[in-house]
Amino acid sequence: MNVSQLSTMRVSLTGTPVVATKHAKVAPRKSVSARASASRVNAVATTTERDVKIAEAFEMMSMRGSEEMARDELVTALRNTALSEAGIVEILATMDEDRSGFVDKDEFKHFFDNIPDSAAREWSTSIGMSEDKVKAYMDVLNAVFPGSASQTDFVAAMTNVLAKRDFNRDNSIQMISLCRDEITRDLVEELDSLWGQSFNISSLAGMIFCGCTSFRAAMSHAPDRPVGQSQKFVFTVAPHVAVDENGNIGSVKRVGISNASSACGALIAFNNEALSGQCNFFVDNTDTEMSLLRQSLASHMNLASMASVDLVDVTKAAREVIQEQLEKTLAIVIPPGSEKDYAVCTGIQIHGPENQGFFQCFDMYDVTDGKKTDLMPAYQKTLEYRQSKMGSFLWAQDEISAYGTETLLNSGKDAIGAKDLGRFQFLVEKGLPLCAKDSSGSSLMHLACAAGALSIVKYLVLKESSLKDSVDNDGATPLQIAIENGAGEGIALA
Repeated sequence: MNVSQLSTMRVSLTGTPVVATKHAKVAPRKSVSARASASRVNAVATTTERDVKIAEAFEMMSMRGSEEMARDELVTALRNTALSEAGIVEILATMDEDRSGFVDKDEFKHFFDNIPDSAAREWSTSIGMSEDKVKAYMDVLNAVFPGSASQTDFVAAMTNVLAKRDFNRDNSIQMISLCRDEITRDLVEELDSLWGQSFNISSLAGMIFCGCTSFRAAMSHAPDRPVGQSQKFVFTVAPHVAVDENGNIGSVKRVGISNASSACGALIAFNNEALSGQCNFFVDNTDTEMSLLRQSLASHMNLASMASVDLVDVTKAAREVIQEQLEKTLAIVIPPGSEKDYAVCTGIQIHGPENQGFFQCFDMYDVTDGKKTDLMPAYQKTLEYRQSKMGSFLWAQDEISAYGTETLLNSGKDAIGAKDLGRFQFLVEKGLPLCAKDSSGSSLMHLACAAGALSIVKYLVLKESSLKDSVDNDGATPLQIAIENGAGEGIALA
């Protein structure tokens, strides 16, 4: 969905046309819910009036009349507008800022106060390239870096795959090594948006020179885990390279610079030195990281054939070196038998035309309980699914599975408190584990019994009958909790 479509959507919801550029502020007005016919209001609303109208719209769209809307509620409302399914998907992803699976009043208002930075599939609209040129560009990119995908697709698919392996923002800390170049930051920010704040293990060109001390420091920042459960870490590491619209490797347009620039500058410098036979492998204390980069790449590559290598060769070799550095360090800081699980994702970050980001994922795996599992087949399948379903609501629903168990459990508690079986079932379908427990050891069955949510208790009994015998940290069963809360008779009959 492009900016003009977003503007159209605001007309359909508010009755007030807006003219905006990609990052422009808007002054929208909402007087009716998206489920109703849009009324046309000619007067320009004040900020106070606008806020009131937006609040009214939220109340009308919320089927449960609560402080937040589940994604299915929002979809039902938006489907009564002229929006396409792709438009709905983008609105969902943009509104749900904290990735909770629900949209609260603040998120709802923020959406209508700001035009979002569109992550639409048709990015050719925003960069002025025809569809034929976009296809030609992707053909060139994939010929050199096979399997490349948009940065957004990579992050979403990677997050989804790792969530299914029980790695998420609630239980894991991510450690990232990309080049120090400022144009790599958008990938870090996109990863942080789904995983929370990351620990920086980066050096020049994405090399990992920080060593075991930095790794141990990062690991000490991992979220607390229940007794008997392993700490979890996610590593995303990659060198970077630019590929412009004409397929020129290493060429990139930077914001504020009229002439073409280059990326990765360090790898280009090494490549030029190798071609000229002028590599200096002594450590220069005033240029430490570049000195170590030369040594690392030269020891990995065949010096005799370096006179014939190009930037693509050097970039691919850098990825291999970075993965070797990572795995060598991990072997030291996470020795066999450690109560630590980790996931690794390596690839090449690619800068396309007009600062559009791409990523070639080369390797993805996790090591859980000491066993390594290759995740590349799952990643490729998930990526293909995302790309084929981006125009529908299916992926937006599936993305909920990327949210952490803790967040889903909190949402489950809300559904139980409201005795909302439909919402509870939706959360279970989207990843809420039936075996989930809170910090007091209360299972979903304990919580349902305490709330007297009979329909949810019956549902849980049918789905997992053993939950009836679960005990909390005080040794209490769900039935005992129900009796304590005056709901024992009804629960016993269930």
